[in-house]
Amino acid sequence: MFAASAQGNLKEVRRLAGNNCTAVNWQHNDSGIAPLHLASYFNHTQVVLFLLSCKADPNVQTYEEGLTPLMAALLNVDILHALMTAHPDLNLKTVNGTTALMGAAEYNSLDAAKVLLTGGAEANLQDELGKTALIYASINATLDMTITLLNYGADVDIQDHDGKTALHFAVEKNEKEQVQALLEHGSNGMIKSKAGKTAGDIANENGFISLLKFMENYTETTNIFILVGCIIASVVVVIIILSGCMYCRYRRRKQSSLQNTIVVFRNDEDQHTEHIYEN
Repeated sequence: MFAASAQGNLKEVRRLAGNNCTAVNWQHNDSGIAPLHLASYFNHTQVVLFLLSCKADPNVQTYEEGLTPLMAALLNVDILHALMTAHPDLNLKTVNGTTALMGAAEYNSLDAAKVLLTGGAEANLQDELGKTALIYASINATLDMTITLLNYGADVDIQDHDGKTALHFAVEKNEKEQVQALLEHGSNGMIKSKAGKTAGDIANENGFISLLKFMENYTETTNIFILVGCIIASVVVVIIILSGCMYCRYRRRKQSSLQNTIVVFRNDEDQHTEHIYEN
């Protein structure tokens, strides 16, 4: 069964599965590798679909590393789509805490990441080092992956166990476009790692002067926009308050005028009544 699955021999896989399909969930005694791992890794879509039709476990994990069939199929979107029909756990972790999405980010498999994210994979999970898929995208300086993760709600300021954010790693790679994408999505450049360094400190230490100036200018521009926004908001609030005061004055004047009219009317009415009685 293992050899037939690895070779994509569908006919042999069907024969070995038999009527009860129990063989489809066999795991190798030493590694824990299952037929579905092998068919997924070697890109045999028809074998994968057959194994799943026989109730092969889409969440089966190898013994030592905890790898799933999804993780074995990150370089083949067709296999991923086939596996998704069995509704696997997209957030299942390896022994090291790595998810399939982290693997896709680490290996820059953008299509796989999109399939996983569309299917509901959590973008902000952390592995045993505290790293997220976004941090791995920054480590590998993969801009498209970074933007995709950000668009699916990846948190830009999650820190790993060393206190580093995705921005720290992007700066270490001297990747201006990567840094810009993170800043545009609200990354906080003032966050310090456990070593006490901001992303700007790292740029300065490595002599990335152009990148450092870009970050400083971006921050200054952002602060100006924030200040202008605050001023505009304040002006709007003042206008609303003044408008409210003017409206209250108008209402009071109108009410006072109405009361005066009523008093005059009543006085005229009383005088008219007195005149009738006198006559």
